[in-house]
Amino acid sequence: MKGSAATAEKLRAAGLAPIELEAKEGLALINGTPMMAAIAALVLADLDRHFAAALCAAAMSIDAFRGTDAFLDGRVHTIRGQAGPSVVAAVLAGLIEGSQIIPSHLHNDPRVQHTV
Repeated sequence: MKGSAATAEKLRAAGLAPIELEAKEGLALINGTPMMAAIAALVLADLDRHFAAALCAAAMSIDAFRGTDAFLDGRVHTIRGQAGPSVVAAVLAGLIEGSQIIPSHLHNDPRVQHTV
């Protein structure tokens, strides 16, 4: 049993009927597939740029809010064993490295909960 005959049999076994396409519906399916693949390729091409921008925005937010960078400690991510968050933490740590703002609250700032 080949191709469409095997498919028809599987559909019957599942209690389903094959779809009968009307004029131009098959062509629309065939023509739409390359367009959807092209759009997906463009989205993937933009993904790196948008993700990099999101990381920069996150780093600026950490700095602007005088956030702690303790959660970016590589040792924490090594113990967790999750590659993705480990990479993101390393990138964020690199982006805020040398910040003059983040260390400003480390000593005697009552607004920040410190870890010991």
